[in-house]
Amino acid sequence: MNIGKRYAGINGTRFALWGVLFAAVLVRVIYLVQLGSSDLEWLLPLDMHFYRELAEGLSAGKGVPGGALSFNPLYPFFLSAIFKAAGNGLLVPRIIQALLGVFTIYLHYVAGKDIMKGNGKGGKFQSEATGIFAAAMALFYPHFLLYEGSLLATSLVTLLLISSFVIAIRIDHHISGISSLKIGSMRISPLAAGFFLGLLMGFGALGRPNLFFLLIPAVIVWIFFRRRGMGNGRFTALFCLLGAIAVLSLPIAFNAAKTGRFVPVTSHGGINFYIGNRPGANGVYKPPEGMRADMRGLVDDARKRAQQQLKKELTAGEASEYWLGRAVEGIRKNPLRWVKLLGRKFLLFWNKTEIPDVIDISFYKESCPVMNLLFIPFSIISVFAAMGLCVLFIIRRNRAIFMVFMGAALFSVLLFYINSRYRIVSVPILILSASAFFSWVLMEAREKNWKKLTAIAFLASALFFVFINREMVQINKSAMYAFLGNQYISRENEEKAEIAYSMAYRLDPGRVGAGINYARILSRRGKLDKARSLYDSAFKAFPDFPHLAIEYGVVLERLGEYAKAVKLYRYAYEIEVGEEKVLACKYLSRAALSEGKRDRSVYWIRKALEVAPGDEKLIKLLNRLETP
Repeated sequence: MNIGKRYAGINGTRFALWGVLFAAVLVRVIYLVQLGSSDLEWLLPLDMHFYRELAEGLSAGKGVPGGALSFNPLYPFFLSAIFKAAGNGLLVPRIIQALLGVFTIYLHYVAGKDIMKGNGKGGKFQSEATGIFAAAMALFYPHFLLYEGSLLATSLVTLLLISSFVIAIRIDHHISGISSLKIGSMRISPLAAGFFLGLLMGFGALGRPNLFFLLIPAVIVWIFFRRRGMGNGRFTALFCLLGAIAVLSLPIAFNAAKTGRFVPVTSHGGINFYIGNRPGANGVYKPPEGMRADMRGLVDDARKRAQQQLKKELTAGEASEYWLGRAVEGIRKNPLRWVKLLGRKFLLFWNKTEIPDVIDISFYKESCPVMNLLFIPFSIISVFAAMGLCVLFIIRRNRAIFMVFMGAALFSVLLFYINSRYRIVSVPILILSASAFFSWVLMEAREKNWKKLTAIAFLASALFFVFINREMVQINKSAMYAFLGNQYISRENEEKAEIAYSMAYRLDPGRVGAGINYARILSRRGKLDKARSLYDSAFKAFPDFPHLAIEYGVVLERLGEYAKAVKLYRYAYEIEVGEEKVLACKYLSRAALSEGKRDRSVYWIRKALEVAPGDEKLIKLLNRLETP
């Protein structure tokens, strides 16, 4: 009778798993339909736009831009493969990422089962229940769905992390003698499993180096010193290392060939570390004064600032080293400040607030109502994950490998700064911990251990209300309105663009980018006086941006203030050496021509040709000016 009930319970959990997976597919189908019919369908903030353009270039055979890699290469190559096979539309990548998202939910179930495997108290039923809890929490956590619809590496990295965890825990079970080493129903050797694990973590490092460069050595060392039951893991650890090297040797060799230096994967880690640890840092993303907020603009501005400080040309890797050195020097001078900062970041990591980086989920919930059905917030996952850590130590199963992954996920964020996109990759590990807690509570309730459960409930409530659920960060939606404005501009809907940019500026008038965007749309719509005021404020805050000086000059010229406009054009000409210098020459030529100074106008076009010799448009313009 008891055996029958037990197997009935197991069959019930399998039925629940199919229900979770069916719901996951259904939600994703509805989400893609609603996203495709909303204004957000083609919303591509600058990081996403960069990945898309890069992937289009790669799929067309243009190759990687010169110099060391200044971006994490996993996602652009993944996206370029899709574009090569299915064209450059956004629907196919989103469908593929949605399918991978469903598989990620299934892997939560697999990993949840493995956590409790070998725990004698609840047997197979508790193992199955933990897996179902994990899959259900992954289904109802809305940010997984959000990033599956975005052109970012986040969903891929999440999949690689949970996949790595499953292989690692099965290697541990084999070494401990708990179970044989299998992937699905196929038995594999520990050496093959180790090599496959290394490959997974190597690919993960191509998408999120700060996480996997901590995880790879931690997992390899842990396997190396593992000695129980079936033997030791030394050769498994060696093959894991070989798998990681097989992947990572490619970008390292590429960077070395381009620069003659050792650059692991990408060259922009230094400025990110500086932002997260510099004096004045508060644990969230806040670029230094005078630098742009988007990652591509930030990397460019950081290199220029480093060149100004050192008074010499720098590669992207050298600029990254400069900012890393600045951060380390600040820590060395005031270690107590840094320890306090780490403490704040630790609390922010567990806090309820989802700090948006590129995209804000609240906008998507308005346009895609199905997301409102995904009701589990991070605060619930967080509090029960913390309780689950205690459970894993109580049951004394799989705690070592779990803490290796949890530690890497946590410190990969603490070393930089907290935002939703960086933190979400650790969520699978938190979900597994929370699921272990739920299944443990279920078993304790079956045994009617009410006193123990009452104490646990009190502790969880205190943790939730005192630490996790309190306000620590005020979310500013300005950036998202700016992205919406960019979207409307690309669709030539200037009226909606002006509304979006005005909201972005109103929410964060101190952010230079918000003022510039608003000024641009006002200028396009002929509202020159207000645009002039905004450009003036932006230029005073950001004088080293030559294109801004040119834009400001154009508005002044349209208002009839020619002398001030010419002064700004000359300023842009003197501080820049590239395209902005040519653009400044064109506007100086135009201003001279409008004053009847044809010779002066010719002079500036000739200056532009010195910068861009052979430019056909400049040559044609020069010929027209010199023709009587």
